[in-house]
Amino acid sequence: MVPLPALFPPADGGHHTWPAPNYVDPETRGWGAPAGIIFMCVVTSCVVVARLWARFGIKRTAGWDDWLIIASMPGLLGLTISTVLALRVYGFQLHIWDQTPRTHITVRQITMAMEVIYIGTTTLTKLSILMFYRRITSSVLSRPLLICIWASIVFVALYGPATILALIFTCDPVEAYWYRFTTSWLRTHEYKCVDEVIYLVAVISISTAQDFLACMLPMFVVYKLRLPLRQKIGLACVFLLGLAVCATGALRIHYAHRLLYYTRLNPSPTYDITWEALGSWVATAVETNVSIICASAPALNAYFKGWFGLTGYQERSFGWYGKTARTWSGPCEGSDKTLADGEKVEMPCRSYGSASVSGCSEMLQRNDSIVPILKAR
Repeated sequence: MVPLPALFPPADGGHHTWPAPNYVDPETRGWGAPAGIIFMCVVTSCVVVARLWARFGIKRTAGWDDWLIIASMPGLLGLTISTVLALRVYGFQLHIWDQTPRTHITVRQITMAMEVIYIGTTTLTKLSILMFYRRITSSVLSRPLLICIWASIVFVALYGPATILALIFTCDPVEAYWYRFTTSWLRTHEYKCVDEVIYLVAVISISTAQDFLACMLPMFVVYKLRLPLRQKIGLACVFLLGLAVCATGALRIHYAHRLLYYTRLNPSPTYDITWEALGSWVATAVETNVSIICASAPALNAYFKGWFGLTGYQERSFGWYGKTARTWSGPCEGSDKTLADGEKVEMPCRSYGSASVSGCSEMLQRNDSIVPILKAR
């Protein structure tokens, strides 16, 4: 969660240290940050398009994780547009002392809008990642780990809307969130607001913990699979892309602390929240884009066959199977299979739906034969 402008100066203090307001030709932020945010959005959109083509067009194995990513894209676009407007139009391009009566209100309104969009978008992305884990592990992992994945899904699904509601009702009445620093409104209204600094710390901590958990869960998946070292390293590298999301979360915490220190905690606070918030907004945009890119990375294996030995697999709701696994129904109860190159693999099978399929997590297509190559330890 990005820092909230609760760090605006109190109505009766701090102003005496400010320069005189400049409403004619004030110092403003340039287009560097907005251009970078737009570029990230374009790159992320291209990655998502490639993911969807791989899933819907090449493999034809789209699942709930893909639909959740599709649902997150309007939020990413909305966050990009609102962040650019905030940094160029609605007040975050100005110092606090150069804010006009209008931008004092719009800066708060655009902040709430961006935060709601951010929470919604990242919640959908986290759910997409967790649904992907559920999709590829349901036939190879122990029941406790599957329960852990489902518990994470339920927690994230409930936490996101709850956080949005907590944000919207930070103040009573709601409009006090953007009018509380407007002198004319304060003369005729009373309000109560939650300490937004506490809210900020709590949300950042919980969000970062969610990112770390989502990054660590697939390591149990890789550990449980009987893979050649080369393939295991390849899978681990794909899943560890999630560390990039954790890193951006740490960057966000850094900028939140920096913002809090320079605007409020240091011996000579500037209270210049609108100017100092740039780093937090950029970190928020980076985290949102990186999380969607990392969530889409595993689906891009269709374009990189042969890398790390990850070839010929296809995701299903009950595991990863070879490209023609949907048509394979041959029995293999208690038998072994010798491949053309002399490799012998065990083939313990179980019934799934109308087809008899292996209790393994991947199938490999060799010489037009579908042979299971992985199984749980």
